[in-house]
Amino acid sequence: MEKKLQKKMLYTMMLIREFEEIIAREKLEGSVYGAVHCCQGEEAIATGVCSALNTEDYIISNHRPHGHAIAKGMPLKPIMAEIFGKETGSNRGKGGSMHIQDKSVGLIAATGIVGSGIPLGCGAAFSAKYKQDGKIACVFFGDGAANEGTLHESLNLAAKWKLPILFVLEDNGLAVTTSTRSTSAVNDYTKFAEAYGMDGVIVDGQDVEQVYQVAAAAVEKARKQSTPTLIQAQTVRFREHAEGEYYLRMRDTGYRNYQELEDEKTTKDPVRLYEQKLIMTGCFSKDETAKLRNQALQEVQEALQFAIDSVTPVITEAFQNVFI
Repeated sequence: MEKKLQKKMLYTMMLIREFEEIIAREKLEGSVYGAVHCCQGEEAIATGVCSALNTEDYIISNHRPHGHAIAKGMPLKPIMAEIFGKETGSNRGKGGSMHIQDKSVGLIAATGIVGSGIPLGCGAAFSAKYKQDGKIACVFFGDGAANEGTLHESLNLAAKWKLPILFVLEDNGLAVTTSTRSTSAVNDYTKFAEAYGMDGVIVDGQDVEQVYQVAAAAVEKARKQSTPTLIQAQTVRFREHAEGEYYLRMRDTGYRNYQELEDEKTTKDPVRLYEQKLIMTGCFSKDETAKLRNQALQEVQEALQFAIDSVTPVITEAFQNVFI
C-alpha cells in the first residue's frame, strides 16, 4: 500500500477520534443541544471504506455520521457548527449531529431513524445506474438496523436490479443496550447477502487496511459490473450509545462487561493499532505520527472555535427550507 494512502488513513482516523473527543466533552458540559452519537472504536470502517470511494460517489449515513462525513472529505467546520446549531452549519443549524450532509463530497443524507438510510442508498445507486455516470453508492448501518425489514427489501431490490451499491454493516454487537447476539437468529449477516444472490464479506473492522482492501474490491465490482456487496465489519463501540450524563448512567445497568471493554480499548483500538503497525514496519517514525496527531488536534480546535464564534440562526427563518 502506498505511503501516501497510509498517511491519509492514519490522519483521518486521528481526526475522527480527536473531533469526537471534543464533541463528547462539549455535550457533557452542556454546550451542545440535541442527541450526539460518537463512533470511537469504529473509525477504521469509515476510513477504510471511504478511502476506496471517489469524491463524487454517494454515501448515506445513520445516526452516528461524524466519522463517515470526515472520512468522505467533508470539512470539519460546517460539521462542528451544525452540531452546535449554528448558522454556518451544513444544514444551517437545523439538522444537528444526526443530520450532517454535504453533497459536494457525496454525503447526501444522514438519518437518525434506524434502517431508514438503506433504501435511500438503493435510490442513489439506481440514479447512478440510470444516468450511467460511473458513480456508486454506499450506505452505512448497524446490526440493530440489520433486523429491520427494510434491509431485506433493499437487498432484494439491489440484487434484482443489479445496483452499484455497498451495504456496510458496522457490527458492534449492540443495539443501544441490547446485545444483538440475543435478538438476531443469525449473526453472520453475510448469509442475508447469500440469500439474495450477492457477495457478502466479513472483515475485521479494527484493521483499516483490511477494510480498505475489501471495500476496494467491492467498489471495483460495483463500478464495472453494477453489482451490490454486503460488508459486515466486526467492531467495538468504545462509548455508550450516545453522549451526555443520561447515557453515562447506562453503565449502571451492567448490560456489558466493562473490564473487557477497557481491555479492548487497548487491544482493539484501530487508531493505536494502525499507528503501531506503521511505526513497526518502518513506514513512519514516532515523531511523524505524533506530528500528525497534533495537526489533527489543531484542526479540530480551529473547527471548535469556528463553531463557538458563529452566529445562531435567525428565529424568523426557523421554518425555511424545512419540509413536512
